[in-house]
Amino acid sequence: MLRWILATSCVVLAAGCATQTSKSLDKRPLRGAALDAKAQQLMAAAQVPGLALAVIENGRIVHLRAYGERNVAERLPLEADTTMYAASLTKTMFAYAVMTLVDEGRIDLDRSIADYLPKPLPAYDKYADLAGDERWRKLTVRRLLDHTSGFPNFRFFTAKGYEPNA
Repeated sequence: MLRWILATSCVVLAAGCATQTSKSLDKRPLRGAALDAKAQQLMAAAQVPGLALAVIENGRIVHLRAYGERNVAERLPLEADTTMYAASLTKTMFAYAVMTLVDEGRIDLDRSIADYLPKPLPAYDKYADLAGDERWRKLTVRRLLDHTSGFPNFRFFTAKGYEPNA
């Protein structure tokens, strides 16, 4: 019995050491028509009705296209300059831009945002409700980036619903 347990244990351990054959990725960049075809293929697979795509190299836009529709019900085409709500995608892009400025020494994560604004935050229409509330002066770039400011998110959601200009 002991031999059987030992043999079984050895087989199980050996099986755990097996490696899977790796498949190398094709790292060639897609360009032009190949990029357009891949974007449309991925859209179809994920049932995405519209997509805008920009490829930026060395600060230059080298590829800009819009695919599909911006309004499926009305069959309106998506255009490269169509304004879209990007939800949480903007967080990553904004954080990258801010951290680039931090790396350049132009922004300090722990300084008050008051040091960077041309006028007090309540002087801006969208933040007029903060007049008299000096807590905004304690807001730092770090607190805003890690969502610990203490202020509610989505100030543009009102009792009437989504109002981006509210």
